[in-house]
Amino acid sequence: MKDSFPENLQRISSAENPSFKAALKLLSTHGQAKSGAILLSGWRELSQAISLNCQIDYIFLDESPEALDFWRSHQAKIQPELVRILSPALYRKLCFNQSEQWPIAVMRVPEADFEQVDLSQQERILVLDRVQDPGNVGTLLRTAAAFSYNLVLLTEGSARLSNPKLWRAAAGSLGALDLYSGLDPLRVIEALKSASVEVLLADLDGLDPAAYLSTQASNSQKRPRALILGNEGRGPGPEFRAEAEQILTIPISKDAESLNVGIAGGILMYLLA
Repeated sequence: MKDSFPENLQRISSAENPSFKAALKLLSTHGQAKSGAILLSGWRELSQAISLNCQIDYIFLDESPEALDFWRSHQAKIQPELVRILSPALYRKLCFNQSEQWPIAVMRVPEADFEQVDLSQQERILVLDRVQDPGNVGTLLRTAAAFSYNLVLLTEGSARLSNPKLWRAAAGSLGALDLYSGLDPLRVIEALKSASVEVLLADLDGLDPAAYLSTQASNSQKRPRALILGNEGRGPGPEFRAEAEQILTIPISKDAESLNVGIAGGILMYLLA
């Protein structure tokens, strides 16, 4: 087999190439916000984006033997017209991780229509209310997938689903979830109430989850359940506190002030699963 990429793949050797320049701008958060796109690194992230029907603008590889091996292994799953072969020097300019991975891709997250969701058909729902840190959100999405909270609603003010840090923290789990972001909290509450969803909220001064679960042991009428997790500093918004059927508080040592929302959410999702 000829030891090079097929001739039909586009080569880029100039830093003035429009697709390369567009990708280079995505190394900054300003560039991401302005274009609505992000850079992904590695096959796990790209395959996840493909499974979510995200729009892929470009897929970049370099001329190294490792990149060629990657192409040979995955070419059946990649549209060749999206591929751009870069010189090693240009490829290194796009690398935003410590180690080079193949490929680097430009991706856009599709918009989803929350109005079409039937909440009454869900068993477990996770609501993230203005959780801002993308690492926390990614960790919570990874945990949600692990414990079958397959519908996740993010209110406006939460980390963007297109944030690269969120994708890395989610570790390949986004394909298992139905995700809706940028939602008005009042619209979420209205939808939960209309579907008779049980609304549980994590915050201070609430009931020990173990005590709550003991009261539910004899309840034969199971309703869809939503767990609300709030902002790292302020907690859930007053809109959710006013409508919560039960506030839950994880008991911790008096020497600790609080738990990180990613840790607290993981504990509660496990207990309530």
